[in-house]
Amino acid sequence: MPAEAHGITIVDAIPDEAAGTLGYHTEDQGGKVWGIVSANASLDNGAHVLRGDWSVSSVLSHEVLEMYIDPNCNLWADNGAGKVFSVEVCDPVEAPSYNVDGVAVSNFVTPAWFDPLAKKNGKTVFDKLGKLHRPFTKLDAGYYVYEKAGTPHEVDGAKMPKWRLRSKSKHFSRTHRRTLSTATRRAV
Repeated sequence: MPAEAHGITIVDAIPDEAAGTLGYHTEDQGGKVWGIVSANASLDNGAHVLRGDWSVSSVLSHEVLEMYIDPNCNLWADNGAGKVFSVEVCDPVEAPSYNVDGVAVSNFVTPAWFDPLAKKNGKTVFDKLGKLHRPFTKLDAGYYVYEKAGTPHEVDGAKMPKWRLRSKSKHFSRTHRRTLSTATRRAV
């Protein structure tokens, strides 16, 4: 694999992570961007390899999209009202997924989702499936991370499965990873 390439791996379970952690992408101390997806996290909770929400294929596409858009997990979007939102393009619309040639892939938000001036006018598309109607919102099974006055917050969807919520608790959550990234960035 070329040195400048980003890599992503599918494993049975992610070492040192909470059971149910689906996957993540990150940057290591050497600046290498990589991702990891746990097949068992989906399969053990009733998902499939290639079909449906939280399938291995939808988690893989989720991480690939987010790794492409924000490879270093350090981009934030200002909502114009005192909050900045992490640029994680799949989290707000984590479910439902959609199919491409019979394979489930993750829904994703568009650039309009990060634009506080964007208005739903019949032409503005906030996510691939057209489920959202304004910027900085989420679906019932999605979530987002934002920071206000230097304090990070994670807002989880009301219809996120309990097994998914457990995997996102405490130091295993994206909020924690973003917090570490922010603290490290500020310390430098």
